[in-house]
Amino acid sequence: MRESGWAWQTGRVTAVSSVTVTIQFESLEQCRRCLRGEGCGAGVFSRLFSARATELIVPARRELCVGQFVRVGVRETDLMKAALWLYGLPVVAFILAAVLAGMLFDSAAWRDAVGLLSGLLAAAISVGCARHLKGRMLNPALEPVSALSECTGLETPAE
Repeated sequence: MRESGWAWQTGRVTAVSSVTVTIQFESLEQCRRCLRGEGCGAGVFSRLFSARATELIVPARRELCVGQFVRVGVRETDLMKAALWLYGLPVVAFILAAVLAGMLFDSAAWRDAVGLLSGLLAAAISVGCARHLKGRMLNPALEPVSALSECTGLETPAE
């Protein structure tokens, strides 16, 4: 669902601690309109992370319990910034590391191999960093869809 610059998707709380909430979003293979970005906007999450079920770990901001359904909203501008970091940072890291390695090993016969390996390593590290920070970059809004009383009989939240 889209509301004035926000993209929303419903997910299920799978883990709760004193500092984080883990939310799982099911894959959207059944909704072709959403996957094309023409539906309710839920396909935006699917295209950003993957086509399979996705987990998002966010700071705990309200009382939630495992099994509860929540609506997660992301500003479209934050979504674009996160996509830029997730896809652009590895490219920039690869280029910078390869150039730096090429300059350091200028006269070595294996300069190209070191440049390639350095670039790949820098890109891999930056992908890990970007994925680790995606919840913070997106700055999602959480709204409970089901009341707390509905999930009191479900499994106890992990501490």
